[in-house]
Amino acid sequence: MSRLARWIAGASGSVVVVALSLGVAAAQPAANPPTKGAPPPPTPKNNKPKPKAPEQPAPPKETGPDGSDLSNCPDKDTRPWACGVTKSNQDKALALFTEGNSLVNSTLFANAVEKYREALKYWKHPAIYYNLALALIFLKDPVGVYRALEKAVVYGPKPLGKDNFDHANKYRQLIQSQLAWLDIKCDMPGAKVRLDTNELFVGPGHKKVLVKAGRHTLSARKKGYIGDEVRRIFAPAEKATVTMHLFTEADLTRERRNWTVWKPWAFVGGGVVVAGIGAVVHALAKNGFKDFDKAITSCGGCQPDQKVRDMRTSAETKQSLAITSYIVGGAAAVTGFLLVYLNRAQPYRVSVEEHKKSLGLQAGRLNILPVLGRHTAGLGASFDF
Repeated sequence: MSRLARWIAGASGSVVVVALSLGVAAAQPAANPPTKGAPPPPTPKNNKPKPKAPEQPAPPKETGPDGSDLSNCPDKDTRPWACGVTKSNQDKALALFTEGNSLVNSTLFANAVEKYREALKYWKHPAIYYNLALALIFLKDPVGVYRALEKAVVYGPKPLGKDNFDHANKYRQLIQSQLAWLDIKCDMPGAKVRLDTNELFVGPGHKKVLVKAGRHTLSARKKGYIGDEVRRIFAPAEKATVTMHLFTEADLTRERRNWTVWKPWAFVGGGVVVAGIGAVVHALAKNGFKDFDKAITSCGGCQPDQKVRDMRTSAETKQSLAITSYIVGGAAAVTGFLLVYLNRAQPYRVSVEEHKKSLGLQAGRLNILPVLGRHTAGLGASFDF
């Protein structure tokens, strides 16, 4: 048995004294019991009820650094980590702890972790947390190692011994530089938020998690909404807040046109204007023909002179211009209406990332990470959008 196991065995033996010293006080008889068959004492009249004293708030419970209740605990000054743990549970924890140690010696680290965690259900002893951390080191679980070491050192060096306590603190600081602290938020009710493959919570809410530094994927999903997904490289010792947003199909729908709205309508308007000018010129041509007919009638069908012939020529020219205006204006108007049809709004969908950027909810992030190797040293950078 290891020195740590022998120490726990010795510690558990001392609990017997504590358990035996805790007795249940026997009920005491009532003072001056009434004589059997005697009449009750007379009740004084006009007794006014005494005002009730204000209730005093209960004193706060005394708790240990791990949150355990130390109230009425005889060992709170010497062995506070044993407060509230029965002798039976201590024995079960010790047996499982010993099995875990044997498995570690056989390099069966995953099995040892199971034994240590089962032992912690009976007794959350700092030494069990310490050995759990040592086994998790071989399983390359820095988050589990850090959390176990936090629990191992919470009562100081006394339950571990100074050497083990110092080792735990140093390794905890080393592991801390390999982790990132995330505060993940989502305000959408019913949205399932996941970190990599693990579900964290169902919105609305937020959760603070500890992760190994590096690339991680955060996602939020809800039926009827477009899911949000964030892929980022989190730097060592980084503290980041990530807010997940979900949107409907309508939120991500945009409209686009081939040209600005006024351009096709400019063709239509231009065609109408040209056709309108043609109508005016046509009216002038009609008046010119009328003036020519009057001149011929007034002279009794005589041969028209140059002035009268010029009247006819002018009217014919105006008529030709009017017809040309009708053709050009009509073609421009038809072309304009065709362009208006082709320029109608076409819906399309943008990505969640594009929409978040348009709302100012997301910006590109530059991650700079140290690159250390056997023969190299430097900085590596990546840019996330």
